[in-house]
Amino acid sequence: MRAGPGIATVKDHYAILGVARDAPIEVIRAAYRVLVQKYHPDRNRDRDAGGRAEEINTAYAVLKDPGARARYDQELPRAAGEAPLYTGDCPPASTVLRSVGSTTYELLFEDGVVRENAEWVYYSQKVKYDGRPFIGAGRYLATEGIPKQRVWLQMPRGDQFVDRSGELLPVTSGQPITLVSLHHPGSRASTVAVAIVNRATGQWFELANLFQLANGLLTGSQRLRQGIRVFAVLLGALGVFYGLAQRHTGLVGWLFALLVGVPVIGSIVLVFAHREANRVERDIRDGLASAGLQ
Repeated sequence: MRAGPGIATVKDHYAILGVARDAPIEVIRAAYRVLVQKYHPDRNRDRDAGGRAEEINTAYAVLKDPGARARYDQELPRAAGEAPLYTGDCPPASTVLRSVGSTTYELLFEDGVVRENAEWVYYSQKVKYDGRPFIGAGRYLATEGIPKQRVWLQMPRGDQFVDRSGELLPVTSGQPITLVSLHHPGSRASTVAVAIVNRATGQWFELANLFQLANGLLTGSQRLRQGIRVFAVLLGALGVFYGLAQRHTGLVGWLFALLVGVPVIGSIVLVFAHREANRVERDIRDGLASAGLQ
C-alpha cells in the first residue's frame, strides 16, 4: 500500500495473507500455512519467493498475537481493506435428500470461489530393493517426489480447504466452483466433500472414495443382514470346496480345489459382502448424474 508525502507506509498484513480484516485466528493460521508452503525458498525458485515468504512470516507474527493485532488495526488506514476475490454473493446451498432402503443421506450443492491454490512437491527418501534376477537383491535409497495441493475455497458456510496428493485439481484463484458434499441426517459427523465442479471450465472431479462413504452410511440392520449373508455364502462355498477336494482325491484334488475353489469362493464372498454398500454407491452416483455430473 502506498502512502502520501510525509505519511509512513503501513503494510496491509491482511492483504498479504489474503484474509478479511475481521477473519478469525483459525482462518489466518490456515492461510499462513498455505502461503508459507507455496513461497518457501526450498520449494519455490522464483526470485521474489524469499521476500514474499518474509512478508508472510511478518504478517502472521503480527496477526497471531491479539495484542499486536489490536495495535496494528489502529495504525492501519481504513482505506487499506482488500478487494474481495469474489464480487458476487454466494447463493444459498441447495440440498437433495435421497434414500436407499433404510439408508438416508443428503447431497449438498454449494457455489463458491477459489481464494488460493497452493501446489508444491513433497520429496521423501525411501529404501528400495533391487530385485533383478541373477544379480541379487540389494538395498538403495531413492528419492520420490509427490505432488501436493491445498485449495482454499470461499463458501457460504465459511472457508473450506481441499487437500490433494498425487493427482492435482486444475483450478486457479478466482475461479467459480460448486462443491458437492454428503451428509448423513441425524449424524454428528460433519459433511464430507464428494466432488468439486470448476464452473469456469465445466470440469468436475471426485474428492472422496464413494464406496468408502457408502459403506459408512450403512445402518446397523443393513450391516447385520450383510454379515449373515456373507456367513451363509461362506459356508456354502466351503462345502463346494470340500466337494471338489473329495471328487478329485489325492494331491491333484487338493491342488484343483486350491487353484479353482479358493478364487471362486473369494469372488462370491466379496460380491455378497459389499452388496449393500454397492447399492448405496450406485445411488450416490445416480444423484451426481442427476445434477449433470456424469
